[in-house]
Amino acid sequence: MHTKEILNDHQKLFCDEYLLDFNAAAAARRSGYGTSSGYRLLQMPACTSYIQKKIQERKEKIQVTEQDIIGELSSIAFAKATDYLQITEQDTGKQVLQAIPAEQLSAGQRAAVEYVRQTSAGISVKLHDKVRALELLGKHIGLFAVKPSVKPSEDLEVHVEYGSNESQDTDEKDHTAI
Repeated sequence: MHTKEILNDHQKLFCDEYLLDFNAAAAARRSGYGTSSGYRLLQMPACTSYIQKKIQERKEKIQVTEQDIIGELSSIAFAKATDYLQITEQDTGKQVLQAIPAEQLSAGQRAAVEYVRQTSAGISVKLHDKVRALELLGKHIGLFAVKPSVKPSEDLEVHVEYGSNESQDTDEKDHTAI
């Protein structure tokens, strides 16, 4: 007989806590379980189903797609400071570096800017963390997947010695090649 697994209130609390930061150990601790219980709870089909349902509800509520997020990360990852600054010539013939007005920037370019400030030394344009955006994009496409760096040689030979038999000469021990 197949019975559908149902979450109790304590397990639902764990799932809701997990959805805050996707850290199983921290969610287990916050919901009153031992930290090692987080992994076990995530293996329960009812937990994974509940979590997936809640994630889908979030997506529908905020109407953000994976492509939206990838687009924003791409804007940040590939932004260049020169996209936001222009050299203009004053009436005196002196060249001055100026920020390009925000209304002339694309939505993607504006998304990459953390701030633009006028300082006593000139204009300061700070872009969001390019390295972090590249890292997240790289992870998304599997660029940083762990790959085994050592491949076993086809000529690998293993010798296994079985026990010690005092009556056998050391040259006569059993050797098995694999």
